[in-house]
Amino acid sequence: MNWRPLWLGFLLPLTVTGRALGPAEKEAAVDYLLQYGYLQKPLEGPDNFRLEDIMEALRAFQEASELPVSGQLDEATRARMSQPRCGLEDPFNQKTLKYLLLGRWRKKHLTFRILNLPSTLPPDTARAALLQAFQYWSSVAPLTFQEVKAGRADIRLSFHGRQSPYCSNTFDGPGRVLAHADIPELGSVHFDEDEHWTERTYKGVNLRIIAAHELGHALGLGHSRYTQALMAPVYAGYRPHFKLHPDDVAGIQALYGKKNPETEDEEEVTELIVPQVPTEPSPMPDPCSGELDAIMLGPRGKTYAFKGSYVWTVTDSGLGPLFQASALWEGLPANLDAAVYSPRTQWIYFFKGDKVWRYVNFKLSPGFPKKLNRVAPNLDAALYWPVNQKVFLFKGSGYWQWDELARTDFSHYPKPIKRLFTGVPDQLSAAMSWRDGHVYFFKGKQYWQLNRQLRVAKGYPRDIAHNWMHCRPQIPDTTPSGGDTTPLATGPDHSVTGTALGTTSLP
Repeated sequence: MNWRPLWLGFLLPLTVTGRALGPAEKEAAVDYLLQYGYLQKPLEGPDNFRLEDIMEALRAFQEASELPVSGQLDEATRARMSQPRCGLEDPFNQKTLKYLLLGRWRKKHLTFRILNLPSTLPPDTARAALLQAFQYWSSVAPLTFQEVKAGRADIRLSFHGRQSPYCSNTFDGPGRVLAHADIPELGSVHFDEDEHWTERTYKGVNLRIIAAHELGHALGLGHSRYTQALMAPVYAGYRPHFKLHPDDVAGIQALYGKKNPETEDEEEVTELIVPQVPTEPSPMPDPCSGELDAIMLGPRGKTYAFKGSYVWTVTDSGLGPLFQASALWEGLPANLDAAVYSPRTQWIYFFKGDKVWRYVNFKLSPGFPKKLNRVAPNLDAALYWPVNQKVFLFKGSGYWQWDELARTDFSHYPKPIKRLFTGVPDQLSAAMSWRDGHVYFFKGKQYWQLNRQLRVAKGYPRDIAHNWMHCRPQIPDTTPSGGDTTPLATGPDHSVTGTALGTTSLP
């Protein structure tokens, strides 16, 4: 069933200011919920949304926007959807008011480069606004920023219109999406050239506030559900006496610590003198060929694929850019055996050899990595099964079922994979339970979907590159020599806080 007949025919026979909503208005609302992460498309097949799915997405949007939560497309909800905003998603599925963490830089002294300026402001005024945007963050966290006029910079700011050879996320003209940015350590910050950028006036769009918001993303913050926070997704307008919200401050300090005036200069000098320990990344993989090391459905429904020392996100519209996994999860080795995220405990587990790493957000849990004592080393795959809230570990033709919060009796394991998962091959590459409720297994260049009875569905195996990675014929590389990169459209979200459970019984 396609969602459009359901939505248009039954969902919301509402009126706005005395008139009935038309099909285009209702479709626009569903498109908004899809674009900003409140409603998820299935991986394959038609957009089979139920009435309850759309109404739940509306309720989540209303709650995040501090509107009456009705699940109805009322006038206030439509008005909120029409407001100018940031182009990144609003991953509010966990229904928490806490700041969101998307990543962090492994250093606190960052360079930046202003590639061009908007045409609606005098150059000196625009530059002053952008510099002030950096100062909001450096005033509350031990961060320093240095402008460079040429060459490579950590953070790069630029303005472009609807189309740009250097950005896959095109803008939509005046209003609506104002800007977007990459998560660390990518560093691109893009502003819509078609906006009327202003400073010290209620007219147009305030460059200083929007730049500070996008820099928050570039430093690792996601969107806040506090509507008055700088990191709220919707632009709240010009504020003459603007200052950071406590949620903004708490978020940036969770990433980089609190600003200490007494030691700031000493720490900065030390960081500039002591070089980073060089790491040799593996060759950059091609997501459209080869075999995966691991794949997982991470926090807030983001899908991460791992190969060598690199990781990328898999979205409904395609792939995010490749970057080193250790840039997100510090201390994580390359060439993983398996990866799995547990919504039950909000912990991420990575397996390699005879060791397991456990992370909360990007932070390694104390005492990890630990040795696998009761499970075979060099696992093939791992997945979380929401039906019984257990973690399944796979190697060869066998599997282990692990309860994270209780000591598990492994004396009867491993058990044959085929006894529980009918039609699945041995010696897997990766495995995961996806947000459509199905279990998926990966091996080589193919994948298998299992139905509700845990049997391989008809029509499988299928090609990973075409169906999962959305691979298309290659096009010439248009990346500029300045080092700009394609933005991560659904930047990874790591706002989850681990449950305080003491020591975990590990396999």
